[in-house]
Order: sequence, then structure tokens, then C-alpha cells
Amino acid sequence: MTPSERAPRRYGFEFVDGSALFQQLEGTFYKYFNRRQYRRASPALGEKVSAELSWGDRQQTVDIYDLSVGGASFFVPDDLAEKFDLDMSVELTIRVPKTEHTLVHSAIVRHMTRESRGLRVGVSMKVVADSGNKRRVRKAVTAYSDYLQVRIAEMDRYNSAYN
Repeated sequence: MTPSERAPRRYGFEFVDGSALFQQLEGTFYKYFNRRQYRRASPALGEKVSAELSWGDRQQTVDIYDLSVGGASFFVPDDLAEKFDLDMSVELTIRVPKTEHTLVHSAIVRHMTRESRGLRVGVSMKVVADSGNKRRVRKAVTAYSDYLQVRIAEMDRYNSAYN
């Protein structure tokens, strides 16, 4: 397939044994690999998506930088940065924007990047299915998926208008 001027092309590579590849890489090379399974979305301009982050006996409200079905990243204050390690388990409760729904996720810290705004922490996550009424959880999952689809479509439209 040849590139078209009308449509942007997205190319990807699949590594058959990804874990073996990442074991061979130095940590500095991780930033060149998007290891997410799902497309990510950023909150809209002027929109704030918050979550409650819990680990051990600690809890902190964080602002979401980007999110997907299976992951999210957020900034933590400098005074908490040393409390995070790769592969540590946390709980992330996300308020689904423009709804009354919240979703509880079990999450694992997958990367940490020092930026001017502080430490950006990236997690992989799964919905905790028994975190409440099953019907309410299903509705929240649907609302979250709908939000992500709308944001990804908006981002695609913006990118196609300026590329």
C-alpha cells in the first residue's frame, strides 16, 4: 500500500517476543517504544480528568495526562515521586468525564518520566469488576469507552486538519 496525500498512515511493528526484546534494552530506549495495546486519548483542551490514586495507606488526587482502555499516565507531586517504583501495584479510580460514573482500576506502574511538571507515571490497568454493583460497573465501562472513542475521533479530526 502506498501513502495517500488525503489520509495519514500509521505504521507499526509487532515484536513476537516483546518481553525478550525489552530485557535486552537499556532503560533509556523504552521511550522509543509505545508498549500500549490501546490507543490513548488526552483530555480536551480546558477539560480536566482527575483520578484518585491509592497505594498502601496513601491516597492522592491526580490529574490525568492521557488515558486508554488499558492504561493511563498522570503527574504526581515532587514530594511523592520517591514513593513510586516500576512494577508496583496501585489502585486508580477515574471519574468518567461528563458523567457521574467512576471506575476502579487495579494498575501497575510501567514507566516514570521526569518532566518540568513533575514525575509522569504511566500505568497499565484493568477494571476491578467486583468494585460495586455489576450493572453500574458495566454502565461505567460503556461510558468510559464512549468517552475514549469520542476523544480519539476528535484528536484524529484535529490532526488531519493540520497535517
